[in-house]
Amino acid sequence: MEGKLVAIHRKQRKSGLKCGVGRKASPVDLVHLSRQTLGDRELEKEVLSLFVNQSTLYLRRLQEAKSAKERKSVAHTIMGSARGLGAWQVAEEAAKIEACCSQKSVKKADCDGLAHAVDNANAYIRELMC
Repeated sequence: MEGKLVAIHRKQRKSGLKCGVGRKASPVDLVHLSRQTLGDRELEKEVLSLFVNQSTLYLRRLQEAKSAKERKSVAHTIMGSARGLGAWQVAEEAAKIEACCSQKSVKKADCDGLAHAVDNANAYIRELMC
């Protein structure tokens, strides 16, 4: 994992990616993650592993939520953790759900975009961890 992360970091830095710029380049912005962890590779691995586990758990909680207030809180949690590590698409989809919670109940179909973004980010992270 160490070698793969370092190679991807170098590639993203050489491409001139800045925090939040080129967000569609990969499901996780490793340059942003490196800044958040002050370049500590072990901490990066821990944060990525936690995200995989927690995002799946919170996505399920979102789908099972009984009230708009609960859905909004769970979506906000997902959005914050995604922003912390640079999973911009996950954060964007979670923000959409959070905004919808004030207006209407969130249906399963409304969670599909978030579920897809979480799946993409988690698949990318798992590939990094190999």
